[in-house]
Amino acid sequence: MLTGSQIREACDFLKWTRFDLQRRTALPLVVIDRAMMSPDGAVGTLADEIVIKDAFYRAGVECGPDGVRLRVGLA
Repeated sequence: MLTGSQIREACDFLKWTRFDLQRRTALPLVVIDRAMMSPDGAVGTLADEIVIKDAFYRAGVECGPDGVRLRVGLA
């Protein structure tokens, strides 16, 4: 499960603003804001989570239970 703190951490890692994440996911900004501000629970719908995780994955970042990290093989 993706959490709001992971989204914020991944954005910080990539130096993305909320607008960058919105542009890369095509999700409404209100959905991005809600996901980023959510406590350490679900960020929204499963579809929203998949889209956000995919954007991070394409940028070379993985979000997992151990936190946010650069994908293996990209370092």
